[in-house]
Amino acid sequence: MYVNWTPRLRRYIINQWKLGITPISEIARNRHVPRGPVYYMVERWFGTYKQEYDERFSGLNDFIDYYNEERLHQGIGYLAPLEKYKSAK
Repeated sequence: MYVNWTPRLRRYIINQWKLGITPISEIARNRHVPRGPVYYMVERWFGTYKQEYDERFSGLNDFIDYYNEERLHQGIGYLAPLEKYKSAK
């Protein structure tokens, strides 16, 4: 698998290793890992995280709050997940 090692991606991978988290790119190389629908949803979330995480966020929890409460998602009619959840009740 080819990875374009931009400085930002390099920092992301190094930080993942420091936290004891195996980066998704390493997991993807392992052909024995089952790949069902959840795998692809997680892969998509990590892609969004890598593209949108920046200095606005003080940590992962801030990003998750933004992702669930503020970020508009095309797949659910340009609503934030929290809005969609509340409207389904």
